[in-house]
Amino acid sequence: LFRSKRWGANTALVRTSRTMLGCSETEMGKIVDDIDAAANWIATALSSSGYKADFSPASLWEIDRFFDEQSQNGQAVQGRLLSESLGDRIFSVGIYIGEVIRREKGGSWIGDDSDLQVEINVELLLNGGVKG
Repeated sequence: LFRSKRWGANTALVRTSRTMLGCSETEMGKIVDDIDAAANWIATALSSSGYKADFSPASLWEIDRFFDEQSQNGQAVQGRLLSESLGDRIFSVGIYIGEVIRREKGGSWIGDDSDLQVEINVELLLNGGVKG
């Protein structure tokens, strides 16, 4: 589990890998619960760092600003928010972006919780059957 030291106090975020954790499926939450937790966690973390993260479409401009300020030439800037736990934070920002779209257009997250790589294979199914 990812625990934030810089963004918030000791908040569990997402499973980085079911096999790395050595947990059985019965010990894991459902991917949709992890997505909800990740989206809300990153929104809180971004907001506490001065970015407006309210799940509105306009907040996607803040995500753009976040990457402009936290990375340079596609690399995390040392000592900034992306310099630690990059994979978890990128996953969470991606989930946030998907959640903004889902809330605006309607839809649901789908994933096979028995898949050991469900975090990679999860999909956003928009209303009308379009996968995102």
